[in-house]
Amino acid sequence: MSLYAYSAELHDPVLGFVIFQDEVELDVSFSMEGCEPRITVEGVYKNGISLFNGSPVLNKIAHMVADQAQDDDWLIGRVVEDYADEMPRAA
Repeated sequence: MSLYAYSAELHDPVLGFVIFQDEVELDVSFSMEGCEPRITVEGVYKNGISLFNGSPVLNKIAHMVADQAQDDDWLIGRVVEDYADEMPRAA
């Protein structure tokens, strides 16, 4: 499990109101699709509790946070950097 702190801010797509704004932790996996790095959010946590396991509203918010995070260039960059640091170096 690779946890990353993430500042989530979700807006209603029609009215533009902020519907969720909080610091969460994301469980993120990394893969490559061709030459493009991809991350997948496996879990969204607040205070160690999975939002995916909450009420239907929290579950929807968790999915929205995950979708947002998977397209976040800043987060992708952090994950790629961490993954590169873990790769063995060629001699």
